Amino acid sequence: MSIRNAKNRDLPAIGAIHKSQFGDHFLGQYSTRLLETYYGAFLGKSVFLVHETHETVDGFVLGAKSDQLSACRATFLRSALLRCIWETLFRPRLWREGMISGFSSLIAPRLRRGRSEDASTRPRLRLLSIAVSEEAMRKGLGTELMVAFERTIDDGSVCEYGLSFETTNYRAARFYEKMGFEVEMECKAGIYLRKKLVHNTSK
Repeated sequence: MSIRNAKNRDLPAIGAIHKSQFGDHFLGQYSTRLLETYYGAFLGKSVFLVHETHETVDGFVLGAKSDQLSACRATFLRSALLRCIWETLFRPRLWREGMISGFSSLIAPRLRRGRSEDASTRPRLRLLSIAVSEEAMRKGLGTELMVAFERTIDDGSVCEYGLSFETTNYRAARFYEKMGFEVEMECKAGIYLRKKLVHNTSK
């Protein structure tokens, strides 16, 4: 068993894991092929780690600074816009969700700027996604990936990082509470958490 940087050859397994764990979420309703393209946009531009058991990828974690994540998403949309539109047309359930997601992405920054909390105090580095395969669940892989992610970003310049998940994802809520996260904000769109890092001074 090992944790290493994600590579291009890992994308089919990563897409399959995402599909199996987040199939009811917006992005998870698209094809595995499109998910591979999506995650491929983050390779080499983010902290992207996979857990491998007997040469089989059975988990991954992905995160980066907020502006880097936005740039990677933009790259994905530019390269796969037509396929996104084509797949959406054949999945009517996604029409409404897609419009809501697009609208939310436009107004969310304004809502955040309108909050009394200074935007500069919000975590600039965010964990975008973490998942393990069905076969690898309840074996501590999620915790191993989180620890590896934190070790990778702990270069002394990062004091904390954040993440978000849907309010109905109770399993995620229990996991992140166990990992020491605190609630940053709750809204209809989801729950936003943050975690302060304890720097390893022995490095």
